Amino acid sequence: MKKGLISALIIIMFMSAIETSIISLATPAIGKDLGVQQSLAHIFTVYMLAIVITTPLVGEIMKRIGAKWAMITGVIIFIIGSMLSGASFTFLMLIISRFIQGIGAGIMMTMGNIIPKIAFPIPYRYKVMGMVGSVWGISSIVGPLLGGFILTYLNWSFLFHINVPLAFLAIFLVLRYFQFETETEKVNLDIKGLLLFYVFLAFIMFALLNKGTVINALSFIIAIAVLVMFIRFEKAQAHPFIPVRSFTKRIGLVMTTDLIYALILMGTNIFLPIYLQVEKGLSPLMSGLTTFPISIFWLTSTFVLKHLESKLSVKRVYQISFVSMFIASLIIWIKDASIMVSLASIFLGLSFGIVFTKNIVTIQESASPRELGSMMSTYSLLKFIGSTTGSVVMSAVYYSGVFKGIDNNMMVMMIIALLLIALYQFSKINIEVVKQ
Repeated sequence: MKKGLISALIIIMFMSAIETSIISLATPAIGKDLGVQQSLAHIFTVYMLAIVITTPLVGEIMKRIGAKWAMITGVIIFIIGSMLSGASFTFLMLIISRFIQGIGAGIMMTMGNIIPKIAFPIPYRYKVMGMVGSVWGISSIVGPLLGGFILTYLNWSFLFHINVPLAFLAIFLVLRYFQFETETEKVNLDIKGLLLFYVFLAFIMFALLNKGTVINALSFIIAIAVLVMFIRFEKAQAHPFIPVRSFTKRIGLVMTTDLIYALILMGTNIFLPIYLQVEKGLSPLMSGLTTFPISIFWLTSTFVLKHLESKLSVKRVYQISFVSMFIASLIIWIKDASIMVSLASIFLGLSFGIVFTKNIVTIQESASPRELGSMMSTYSLLKFIGSTTGSVVMSAVYYSGVFKGIDNNMMVMMIIALLLIALYQFSKINIEVVKQ
């Protein structure tokens, strides 16, 4: 049962992870076939927008139909979106299809963080989360290789169709191996809270994606005001859309750390390959192999975490992870040769793996069974906002011209690592978790 369940999670997360890396190769061919020169970025923007819109709802979906059927629903929607995307003969049809696909991906990714809590105890859960998390790094290599092969010998539409057999396999595994039971409950949907939250998201996403400085500032101010209204309203609700009363200082610290690390992750996932291919002249394959230790040691970090927790406090475990991030950034900043990037990738993988795994487990253990879905939906959304912000922030850092290219990102990452070490050292917040 365990192997089948883990296989289902890996396949589902792989489908979500590979989507961006493999489709990015096809944008020129898609633009040529569909007669589109501008707005090709909408292929990705609408997909991300659908994830943002869907993620907060996953907890509510799970409450009503249970974890197994919530996951199956997400996979089915993803299949429909994939098939329609591959069959698109106009750009508008492709955009609508990508939105549908993004809805399915939003459900799949969020449920991928919820299921391990329900199905696996600690410390075995660390191993599961490590395997699932490492899929993102592996997909960054497999995506370009598979995408290049398909674009060479087949049509771009097959890039969308390759997920379909994987999705059917995932459904089979879910139906067969998701044997655990989750309680369902019938509660009224917090419509006003939901609307306030979406208004907040609308303004925050507009501020992130828009380039006007004044409009950005105004959007952020409005978003903060709406967020304050939302929090006050949710505290007064018996069945809130998001259980804000359960957001302790510990959860706030962990989620903030995760958001920051999601930002940093974008700085490496996007700009290390750009640096290696553009500045160092490596092929996409060699670039992927150079940074592949991130994925390997992301998985290895789960075994390291198990031993660290048996000997050290949670605070020290986090600080060791931040030190690992600092060492990785320092190595690349001092000597940015390809071999040094590979060495630094070992420390990056350990840091990302320990922090992301520990963060997810901390949120899982801090949430009551009734609030697990809503809490993990919020966690997934904040992580996605961190990733979206990271692509914008790290792009500005990379091209800032203070240092040369990747050195700018590494300097920022070193500063962030030092600040996080200090924050955890002097914070009086207790981050030890009492299991639910």
